[in-house]
Amino acid sequence: MTTEEDRRRQCERIERIVKALAPNARVTFDPNAAWIRFKIVDHPSGTILMPSSGEWKPSELAERSDDWIRRAIGALSGGKIGVRTFQTGQGYQARYGDYDLTVELRDDGWYWSVLDRNTGNVFDSPRREVDSEEAKKAAALSVGTLTGEMTLANNVTLGEVYSRIQWTDL
Repeated sequence: MTTEEDRRRQCERIERIVKALAPNARVTFDPNAAWIRFKIVDHPSGTILMPSSGEWKPSELAERSDDWIRRAIGALSGGKIGVRTFQTGQGYQARYGDYDLTVELRDDGWYWSVLDRNTGNVFDSPRREVDSEEAKKAAALSVGTLTGEMTLANNVTLGEVYSRIQWTDL
């Protein structure tokens, strides 16, 4: 028998997976579904990325891996939500003002992301970078722009922002 706790746990898991795949997307669960049914909407534009997941028993989802759920979401969205490659455990992290920066090696290259700790917004790289230094520079450029430091009026360069960031291993 499925408990409400199992359902809640699997819904949180789905939200976590979707946030990693599409940071601006929001998951909406159907409160009238007997089991778990959800849709995924791009929050800023309102575009429906995945109209329906179908209904899933929480126990069925619990038996599946995160990788399986990622692939299912990719397929059910008709490719609108890309399935990312997987992390290797190598990477770097840093803090800069109100932002957390992460650079991770995945099986097809280096990816970066910047998290605004105040709003929870994630700014993710649109493409992979060829090496860790390029990914770090891309993250630094993003945070320099987000903080407003890198404007023509401020005359602050990427090199100056980059030199202030202290990277540590993940």
